[in-house]
Amino acid sequence: SRLMAAQLLVIATGALTLVVAAVLIAPALFSEHLTRTGEDSPQVQQHAEEAFASSFAISLAVALVASLTAAGLVSWFMVRRVARPVVALADAADAVAGGDYTVTVPTGGFGSELTRLSDAFDHMANRLAATDATRTSMLADLAHELRTPLATLEAYIDGMEDHVVTTDSASYAVMRDQVARLRRLVVD
Repeated sequence: SRLMAAQLLVIATGALTLVVAAVLIAPALFSEHLTRTGEDSPQVQQHAEEAFASSFAISLAVALVASLTAAGLVSWFMVRRVARPVVALADAADAVAGGDYTVTVPTGGFGSELTRLSDAFDHMANRLAATDATRTSMLADLAHELRTPLATLEAYIDGMEDHVVTTDSASYAVMRDQVARLRRLVVD
């Protein structure tokens, strides 16, 4: 809407400039040319000036309406053409922010800058997807690696409580090895 308002401001400024220039220049030029014809009759000169004034006003009004309509339609088309890829990019950014990295932004927008931005956004989404997949895989691997020493420690503690595993230096050595393994995983 702001882009369309800016376009309409440009159109209105152009139309106002056109009207002011035509009103300031055309009547004086017509009077000068009428004087050069050598026509001395005040009635003929008055009729000619009235005819010019009415035809000039009608022509200027029709031209102004036609040009404003055409410029407004072209502006509306251009604003929509520029806004469409920006809206698509904003929607894609919302999707990525929500965790959907499979979103793609349509390319072939209005100008090379928007195409470049769309390509960069797709590249970013792909990198985020790869990072997220790596993170998920790493967390799954870490969870698996943590389960083994924890299960061993739990089994030894349960065994000691049930008096199935002897409470001796060998049992404590196994548990210390598992604690050391957990510490290495945390450091890694």
